[in-house]
Amino acid sequence: MHSRKRSNQWEGKAMKKYLASRTLLALSLILIFFASASIVKADPAANIRVIPVGGVHTGEPIITKSPANIIIFSTSGAHSPITNVWLILSINKDTYDHLVSIITDVTTSFAKSDFAEAVEAKIPPEAASPPYPGSKDQYEVSAIKDALGTTDKIYYAYKAFDISTITTTPQTFTLTVNAPGVTKMRVLVLAIGYDESLDTKGDGVFNQKTPYSGSTLVIPEIATLALIASTFSALGIYGIKRIKK
Repeated sequence: MHSRKRSNQWEGKAMKKYLASRTLLALSLILIFFASASIVKADPAANIRVIPVGGVHTGEPIITKSPANIIIFSTSGAHSPITNVWLILSINKDTYDHLVSIITDVTTSFAKSDFAEAVEAKIPPEAASPPYPGSKDQYEVSAIKDALGTTDKIYYAYKAFDISTITTTPQTFTLTVNAPGVTKMRVLVLAIGYDESLDTKGDGVFNQKTPYSGSTLVIPEIATLALIASTFSALGIYGIKRIKK
């Protein structure tokens, strides 16, 4: 009787160990899958970052206010230097309606007349129009609308940037939005550039860009504080839930 009980206990322990090992194996395979997926999805053309100084990464455009203190750099030594850097600014309708100018503390500035409504599916244009060399990598207008938090019309401008060459060493500039009376200001700051190491045709077409998670979203100061507070609040609630589990 005791022998049978001990045998059952041993079989139970053996089964638990077996199930634990199977679970561990399954988790390992899942981790390997996601690691492989992230490697496959890594974009060699998305090495430009144009983000607020001290910005907190959330996977979305990093929020700041105007004047915006911004750093621009390449994230990869293998894709450095990146030359012929251009800025792309996208704005919502309220910003456009009140806009006078968007200026930087370098020589690059944007007037309202530089902006056009984004009526196409992707921006900036794929085709060259000197001095614009054309671009292999474009942004879906629908995705830009999501980043700006609007379903209304949006407007964009693109221009050669005074910081024309970037490396892995960050360079700083200040961007100021001059739009008196605007209440729902939204300015998405992106950048594109040229990486000679990826140019297989020797055509000089843009082949580097900014991912949304490495871009800047300029909004009113009060709204900025409210959004940051709500973001940290959400993260806090999520953390509490994780701890309770």
